[in-house]
Amino acid sequence: MSDKYGRKKVLIIGSTLYVAASAICALSFTVYMMIAARVVQGIGAGAIIAVSTALIKDCFSGEQRTTILALVQSVAGVAPMIAPVLGAILLVFTDWRGSFVVLTIAGVLCLLLSLLYQETLSGEERYEGSIWGSLGRLVTVGKNIGFIVPCMIFSCITCPLWDILPCPLTFMWISSALPSRCTVISLPPTQPYP
Repeated sequence: MSDKYGRKKVLIIGSTLYVAASAICALSFTVYMMIAARVVQGIGAGAIIAVSTALIKDCFSGEQRTTILALVQSVAGVAPMIAPVLGAILLVFTDWRGSFVVLTIAGVLCLLLSLLYQETLSGEERYEGSIWGSLGRLVTVGKNIGFIVPCMIFSCITCPLWDILPCPLTFMWISSALPSRCTVISLPPTQPYP
């Protein structure tokens, strides 16, 4: 979307969604309201992440691009490990609503900074095609076996439906895809290995 409409517009919309959803989470009074707000929060965060990666492509080249991208990806890898610890520390001082207030404040700061951002994608560099053309570009990327196999593996590893899916078959598929780098994890006792 940022290739078509510009980085700044998608960044501001994503940041606004994130801020609004975080505030709704803090004020939610039912679990359904919380779940719906968390979905919107994830969509907003996804837009921010996608635009930040595209900005690296726009602003840097060569070795510098590789270094900056590695740094950003390292932070993305470390953040999920640090966030629960920081959240636990935060819960010493406040309740669960307070954690969403902190996320709202952080989102507002990011939104204000994104308003200062100058567009890096000029009008002539923008994608002029339709949504169907964009989907066609995704199909082209999906045909790249070096891209799609790791995506499928990582998607299966993080699948929230492990109790429903036939784990032995999934692990056999993962093992066949990466025979030298994957080990079969012990299976739950409720699902016998074939």
